[in-house]
Amino acid sequence: MEQVAADKKVRKMNLYNLDMIIFVGYRVNSIGATQFRIWATKILKKHLVAGYTINQKRLLEQKDKFQELQEAVSFILAI
Repeated sequence: MEQVAADKKVRKMNLYNLDMIIFVGYRVNSIGATQFRIWATKILKKHLVAGYTINQKRLLEQKDKFQELQEAVSFILAI
């Protein structure tokens, strides 16, 4: 797949099917696959219990947007 960036450059992208990644991760027997299964199970359980997922690393990288989100939540809770 190709993507056109804001600077008008065309970049090739690799696409991976999430279902296939999970399937292979649960079928392969290796230390890496075991670590993947532990990680995936933890993340899926966390998502199912909370009902949503937050990418904390991405939020911390974009502090301004995080601050806006905090202000929006504070505003909503004040209503």
